[in-house]
Amino acid sequence: MEWNAPKDPSLVEWTFEARGKERTFVKTRNWGFRGTADEVVAKALDSTGGFHLVLAGAKFFLEHGVEPNLVVDHAPEALASSWASAR
Repeated sequence: MEWNAPKDPSLVEWTFEARGKERTFVKTRNWGFRGTADEVVAKALDSTGGFHLVLAGAKFFLEHGVEPNLVVDHAPEALASSWASAR
């Protein structure tokens, strides 16, 4: 899929591999970053952390049935800003 379009698009691919009857291994690839070498490295590192956080939250939800709100808690200032503009 195309991620972060149209502002700064890159490509993302998720691969799901069965590991036995009740386990799945998820691989995430994100490529096509643009900019200087330093900008590309920064974007790749940021992407890695973001996808890792979301997958960890999904795993927690699936295994325990509890929504951890990791994404909401990750950027509370952005959430507060969107709430304020909605009022």
